[in-house]
Amino acid sequence: MRSANTKTATKASAQGTSLLVPASEDLKEWAALLGSELVKWPDVRTKLSFGMVSYYRKKRIFAMLPKTRAITSEHSIIVKFHRENAETKKARKQLREHDARGWASFELTAEEDLGAALRWLELAYRMAK
Repeated sequence: MRSANTKTATKASAQGTSLLVPASEDLKEWAALLGSELVKWPDVRTKLSFGMVSYYRKKRIFAMLPKTRAITSEHSIIVKFHRENAETKKARKQLREHDARGWASFELTAEEDLGAALRWLELAYRMAK
């Protein structure tokens, strides 16, 4: 069953608007775990914005992980692919396109999704080179 926040975010996305929703407690925990891994990668820096943590490779943003807020649903993280290749085209078929150019979202609904999330983050990191 979908929550009211998910329904509201889905409706806003269908209307072409972006909506920040409160992140689920599970997502906050998982995002913190993912973030602790990302900051170990070379040239990664962070910035807090809109209740989310933005991750940059040098000057290029490649991901936003929820701290208190999420985009599109209370279970989503977003990644940005700065370049297109066969790998990112394949990824886009498995991710949800976001209204903003180059961004895609991924739903984390179980702890088992962390491995896939880390793979998407790593791809976005590589494309931010």
